[in-house]
Amino acid sequence: MNVTQTLPCHCLNLFVPLVDVDTTNGPTEFRPGSVDMTRDLKKSFLRAFLTKKLRGIHGPTLKRGDVLLFDYRVLHRGTANRSATARPILVYTFAKSYYKDNLNFPSYSVFDPKRLGKTEKEKVVEREKREKRETASEGGSVVQNKDEEEKEKEGSKNKSESGSARQARVQEEEEEVKEVAEKDKEKVDSVFEL
Repeated sequence: MNVTQTLPCHCLNLFVPLVDVDTTNGPTEFRPGSVDMTRDLKKSFLRAFLTKKLRGIHGPTLKRGDVLLFDYRVLHRGTANRSATARPILVYTFAKSYYKDNLNFPSYSVFDPKRLGKTEKEKVVEREKREKRETASEGGSVVQNKDEEEKEKEGSKNKSESGSARQARVQEEEEEVKEVAEKDKEKVDSVFEL
């Protein structure tokens, strides 16, 4: 097997928008001709850029019910939905029986308790409770008052940790997550800007 040879498609994506998709509600962007670049991304992009063979980004607009079919290896990304309405899209993925996408669909869940440390489990539980409270408060009913909320937090956290220390630790962790997310976003954006 030659590693420079482009093999036939082993996995296809099929998008069917349930609403019209335009630049306002965020079309999927593609880098045409990038199938061969996904093997060694940095080197391939640099080579294509320097030899002026790098093709521009394309974000097709689609009508409701249109079908967009593309090779899974083509570099693609969703863009922001800047409209006030949802952008539902049916996504079908067809693959050869031997193919498994471990990157997008790992064999474990991010919420799998066996893979999380105790503090991570606590974060997940706390996040789920916060989301439930927010959902309930959006509907007009308040599930818990501030006193109950504080008691619940104290029960699930280390009681020896003071409130201000806990807040500082949580804020530190949130900032670390934001930094990592920002670095990842910069990496992805730089690939599309080349």
